[in-house]
Amino acid sequence: MMNIKPILKNEKGSAIIVALLVLVLLTIIGMSATSNSNTELQITTNSQLYKMAFYAAESGWQEMAVDIVQTNPTDPPPISRNLTADTRYQVTGVSNDPVYDDGWELQDYVQRPYTVTSNGTGPRSAASQIIVGLDKIEKYKQYE
Repeated sequence: MMNIKPILKNEKGSAIIVALLVLVLLTIIGMSATSNSNTELQITTNSQLYKMAFYAAESGWQEMAVDIVQTNPTDPPPISRNLTADTRYQVTGVSNDPVYDDGWELQDYVQRPYTVTSNGTGPRSAASQIIVGLDKIEKYKQYE
């Protein structure tokens, strides 16, 4: 009959088992690091896309503000611009009811409030909206 004890005491091949276990452990660590890197890359990309949309919306309301200061429209016309092939903004401005009040040096002034809504869009459907309230103060005699 065969004796089992000498087979159990034989240590031949144990180094390969230990090496395979270490290799499996290193493979799992490497796959985890790769997955983590891909997730971080996606987060960074999305952050950049939404910043592009925000800056597009920022450009839009600032252009509308310059237009309001220079032309003094009752209701400013909407503005739509393409900044790049996939980044754009659309801006609308609404003039609210003017506020008549006594101003400086006993002159009559008018305060004309505006509400400006700027929508920016970027690549991969990134979107941002900025709503700004602007007040323009001028001499009332300009409106007579």
